[in-house]
Amino acid sequence: MAKKDYRKEAVKRALKYVERVEASCPQLSQTGRNLSKLALEGKLDNVYGRDATVVSIQKILMRKSKANVLLTGVAGCGKTAIAERLAKVLADRSVDFCEREAIAIAEHEKAHKAWAKSAPIDDFGCYTEEARQTEPKLMEIEKPYQTEIVLFELSLTSLTAGTRYRGDFEEKVDAIIKECKNNPNIVLFIDEIHQIVSAGRSDNSDNAAQMFKPALARREMCVVGATTEEEARYIWEDKALARRFNEVKVAPLCGEVAHETAVRIMNDYSQFHSVEADANVTREILAKLKMFLPKSVFPDNFINVVDETLASAKFDGLTKVDMTHFNATLSRMAGVIIV
Repeated sequence: MAKKDYRKEAVKRALKYVERVEASCPQLSQTGRNLSKLALEGKLDNVYGRDATVVSIQKILMRKSKANVLLTGVAGCGKTAIAERLAKVLADRSVDFCEREAIAIAEHEKAHKAWAKSAPIDDFGCYTEEARQTEPKLMEIEKPYQTEIVLFELSLTSLTAGTRYRGDFEEKVDAIIKECKNNPNIVLFIDEIHQIVSAGRSDNSDNAAQMFKPALARREMCVVGATTEEEARYIWEDKALARRFNEVKVAPLCGEVAHETAVRIMNDYSQFHSVEADANVTREILAKLKMFLPKSVFPDNFINVVDETLASAKFDGLTKVDMTHFNATLSRMAGVIIV
């Protein structure tokens, strides 16, 4: 069997595990999406320039207490993309382990067959003691940490949808907490996490934050939350809730890192739209974004320009674009003529 076949089998094995965990969590499956499954299926976009942040998140998730992360940063800096990058990193680690384990088993079976053909047997048809001492042993593969983590994105909108009667919301939240408790390898990603302070609140009823607090403190659930620096104040105002999180600040990419990321984003979107873009325009686009749209944030602003320009070119039947086409998009966004 070729090595590429081992890789395919490893992906299938990792996917089966993720689907088995998903099947055991009906409430999470109903109110969120399985990022690990999407990563294994190749349905998540590539994310660049955030490896250091992803490593920081992984280290926090390994803590015995307060294993919860709060990503804060300006809107558009890529907080949600970081969660998707985390899902891909964890999925790749799981696949790598499954692949190495499958190769080790195949090599052991091959060696054992060769040994069995030449190993001496006694009068009873059993292998002799001397032969048993030379029998090949299955090599143990060290299992890396965090190979079985399944990352779910919890939608607070879906969580509150359909809760017409008192107690409906609490039942949903309680079910999610129990599912996380029964599956310690589950990590929840909650975008706009500041909304849990008000989610489900009504007269004489608890909000989601009050219900999550005990589980977060006892590590019965691990959460990666994302919110803007301004809206994070709702978390900080609840000091008991704030103590359960470790803040990771996400700054917009800049300088050479931003340029390298822009080049990779341009390549990804060019392949998606099947429209070739001039490789030398990324620096000029970044400079004009900074000049004419100073309040916008990278990479969100860059993606908007590239995606709209390439989509328009594809609609018009073009196969290649240059800076003139990007200037037209920038002009419309900035409200001034850019040449």
